[in-house]
Amino acid sequence: MGGEAIKGPAAKMFREMGIESSARAVADQYRGVIDGFVLDTVDEAQAREIEAGGVSVLVTNTIMQNEKDRERLAKEIVDWVIRQTDG
Repeated sequence: MGGEAIKGPAAKMFREMGIESSARAVADQYRGVIDGFVLDTVDEAQAREIEAGGVSVLVTNTIMQNEKDRERLAKEIVDWVIRQTDG
């Protein structure tokens, strides 16, 4: 998020491999394998670029600090997936 990993070494590993540390770069790495990408509101400006590559994007708050946050995010993602498959 915002060019940094929330948890784990992902951002550092990307930089060491010469890959931009961004949500768009992550989506690019999975292009052809995924058709949807959940993007935090911090990185909302990257949504158009990701969608231009043929990947649908859900922009939402992905930070989960408690059970209520986890439930909200899960519901948003499930609802979004249903909308994608119904369309």
